[in-house]
Amino acid sequence: MTAPEHVAALLPVQDGERYIGEAIESLLAQEMDDAANLQIVIVDDASTDATAARIDSYEDRRITLIRRERSTGLADALNAGLACIKAPLVARLDADDRAAPDRIQRQRAFLVDAPEVAVVGSTARLIDASGIPVGRRGGEATPAQIADRLRSRNALIHPSVMFRTQAVSAVGGYRRAAGRFEDYDLWLRLAATWDLATLPQALVDYRLHDGQLTTRRVAERPAIAAVGSSRLALARARGRSVTLARITQAAWAFHQYRTDRRRT
Repeated sequence: MTAPEHVAALLPVQDGERYIGEAIESLLAQEMDDAANLQIVIVDDASTDATAARIDSYEDRRITLIRRERSTGLADALNAGLACIKAPLVARLDADDRAAPDRIQRQRAFLVDAPEVAVVGSTARLIDASGIPVGRRGGEATPAQIADRLRSRNALIHPSVMFRTQAVSAVGGYRRAAGRFEDYDLWLRLAATWDLATLPQALVDYRLHDGQLTTRRVAERPAIAAVGSSRLALARARGRSVTLARITQAAWAFHQYRTDRRRT
């Protein structure tokens, strides 16, 4: 019997003392035979609250805390965490979300059985600030369905994914240039050479709360341009129409500008 691939969980956090404990405990409670080998890498991205102290209260050797004195964006925080990970598989989780007890086991088994897939996400159970379920998001999608959806929109829930460390490293990791679209940009670059998929099970609790609201209300032109370059590169790599990719990019960019204008 083949030994299971080791997994690391990657959590970026900034001023997340209210919920970080629930996220950590959901990972410590994972139902897997080799749970003792699970590495939990938490990147404290220049928090000004008691986040670091909350993390330090967990005396568990599996937890690695990286403290950044100055924040330069989520992409940089994620790359700092990836630089400390040697496991071949990485499960993402946000500091205000929770992983289902069987999440890592299910996603790892899927990737072991599907070597052509670089990223597998899942359905998410939506919860409110108090942790009460309020709905669901996402659903099962085959690699072909994901590839089709990625042409026009982000098709994966970032904190629900598990990915191959080597694949992400090969495309350069997360890009700061992509700004708030760091995950969509990464999926587009990976999709040029790999398959992506999602599972039907709700393997993450995705929290909806006021703290998610960001001050980035004006659409970031350089970030949108970065996504555009990845979209065009994907079209070329897969032998698709570059002209259609340009039209899709223009429509997607317009949607981002219009959405941000409504929020201001």
